Amino acid sequence: MEYEAKQTAVNLQKHIDKACDEEKKELKQYEISIDVVEVHRKAGEENMLK
Repeated sequence: MEYEAKQTAVNLQKHIDKACDEEKKELKQYEISIDVVEVHRKAGEENMLK
């Protein structure tokens, strides 16, 4: 499963690298920001401590 996940990520990045501006604009709604992930992770940790 780890190999498949890595291959999926590599293939997705290749697709994004070749995408035109319109496709990139459409994909923007699915973008995941590491900053947002960190906020959710910290909030989860704080909730577990309560």
